[in-house]
Amino acid sequence: MVIKAQTPKLRIAIVGSGIAGLSLVNALQRYCDMSLLEVTLFEAARHLSPKGAGIVLYQRPQRILREIGLGALLERYVSDHSDITWRLRYSDQENGFNIDDMRLEDGVYLFHRHDFHKVLLDSLSPDVRICLDHRLMDYTTSSTETTLTFSNGTTATCDLLIGADGLRSHVRRNMLGALAARSGDDHYLESIQPVFTGTYVYRGLVDAEGLAKRHPGHQALKTPIQWLGKYRHLTTYPIGQGRYVNFAVHVSDYSEEGTRIDGNGASTPATVDDVRAKLRGWDEESLVLVDSVSGITKWPVMELHPLPVYADERVILIGDAAHAMTHHVGAGASQGIEDGFILARCISKALEMCTGDARDERVISQTVKLYNKLRVPMSNYLLDRARVQGKVWGLAFEEEKVDLSVFDQLPANYADLSFTDKAASLSTDSYSWFKSGFIREMDALIEKELGKCEYVLRA
Repeated sequence: MVIKAQTPKLRIAIVGSGIAGLSLVNALQRYCDMSLLEVTLFEAARHLSPKGAGIVLYQRPQRILREIGLGALLERYVSDHSDITWRLRYSDQENGFNIDDMRLEDGVYLFHRHDFHKVLLDSLSPDVRICLDHRLMDYTTSSTETTLTFSNGTTATCDLLIGADGLRSHVRRNMLGALAARSGDDHYLESIQPVFTGTYVYRGLVDAEGLAKRHPGHQALKTPIQWLGKYRHLTTYPIGQGRYVNFAVHVSDYSEEGTRIDGNGASTPATVDDVRAKLRGWDEESLVLVDSVSGITKWPVMELHPLPVYADERVILIGDAAHAMTHHVGAGASQGIEDGFILARCISKALEMCTGDARDERVISQTVKLYNKLRVPMSNYLLDRARVQGKVWGLAFEEEKVDLSVFDQLPANYADLSFTDKAASLSTDSYSWFKSGFIREMDALIEKELGKCEYVLRA
């Protein structure tokens, strides 16, 4: 199969139809003259059925999505717009207690992933082609185009290849392999395969109606909560417009951090008994949730070594393909959304520079250069912040000797705080990353290069 170009269209092939890929297409529709583009989405699955249950969006991605034009549509599916970003509870003892209610500007949007994916998908123009059952196996790049080869025996050609194919990205493997071969630098190869963070997560869903009958007024029905314990924590929040409570128990052994493991991130079935064994001795309010959960799966939490570049020649990585990170600051999906926003703006700027000649080679070269400049430092910074926050949620920040220099908004009396108040203070700092000095510098650079962005914090 060939993606036919009608001069002067720029042929863009996006491999992967998850949040990052769909966010990119929506942003292209918002910022680019689509008559100059030919966009095709290639998806390995035979059906578009997103994996995972819950998704959390904080201030920055909320504002980006409104800027793209999706705000009103998404608000139809918001499970709850909670003013409490996270309630922190100390739970690994019989008498648990609430530590703090973290509140950030704009609160938090809570979605069922299926609903969020549906809005992104339904907002696509009919001119965007979607090819299912197209698993990328390989690609080759010449000076004029890139040829894709799929497992179903078909091929396609494009001018610009976007790898939105997630944690185990084939596009990343090929791009970094080519960079290593061309440069003679094997360090590129270190980021091809994800590494284990030392944490397993047990995911499931709690039926809200059943929980309400078993435990009327349970605080997890309305409020996002982090239930904290030593080297363990439970994350819950309402989704599906209040029909479910998303449930995730994290169990960590940091002696395994940075190792390679069998399965490379694949999940396995688990049981309520498995989870109960991990939370032995916890307070009754958390164990009620364990007894109510269903569909439990066990996942190793994986991440990438930071990539030195996200784009090279005719290939660009977005989302987890570029910067797979832990979910401990809720930035994984939001960074994929921001990738799409920034990349679309980069392409728009390059097209304007080339006076609308979509086949001008400078469109691609300028896009690649600017995307690397604006996205690599920011997402790699968050990859590190997310890893550190996992040790805070697991109350292991002292034992694991977390470097406090990554936190830049701690109170002057931090050293005098109680252990649990230190955890709350560190967590608030982590979730306020968009206010950090480094991010403010990056945002200033983004607006210098791309013009005003409404989501940028200026206060």
